[in-house]
This record gives sequence, C-alpha cells and structure tokens, in this order.
Amino acid sequence: MVGMICPYADEIYSSAEEMADAGWQTLLESQLETAKAYLDELLSGKYSEEELRDVWRASNANVSPFRGAEGSCTEFLEFIRSRYDKFERSWESDE
Repeated sequence: MVGMICPYADEIYSSAEEMADAGWQTLLESQLETAKAYLDELLSGKYSEEELRDVWRASNANVSPFRGAEGSCTEFLEFIRSRYDKFERSWESDE
C-alpha cells in the first residue's frame, strides 16, 4: 500500500482519502488483514513518533509524511488505518 503513495499523487488522486483507498484496494484479502494488523501494532502506543519515523524511513515509500520536525508519522498512519475501516465497511456492504 505504501507504494501507492507517490510524489505525483495530487495529479492522480483528487483527495488524500481517494489515494489511501486506492492503496487498500490493491491488496488481496489476506494482505488486507496483514496490513491492518501491522498498522494496529504500529499504532498500539508501544512506539514513539521517532520509532515510527524510523520504520517509515526503512520502507520503500516514495514520499514522507514528515520533514524534519514537521509533520506526524503517527497521524499519517492513523489516517491510513481509518481509511481501512471505511474501506472494510464498503466492501462488506457489497456482499
């Protein structure tokens, strides 16, 4: 999903919500559960903002939700996780 975030996102997606949803939609059902569990672990309160930034930096993401002291990796991950809940509800209503 992180790979869906790119420097040209504003040219591809009309909103951050659309971009996050597109990331969730690229995953298979088993991958959805794994990604959700991973985000839940990262957001469990066990990790500091700096630790989350280290995790982000170690990923293959094309952009960063923070620059220096500005921005919040925690808030960004919370946003992505919140979109899973909306995505899951819309997916379940299609069944």
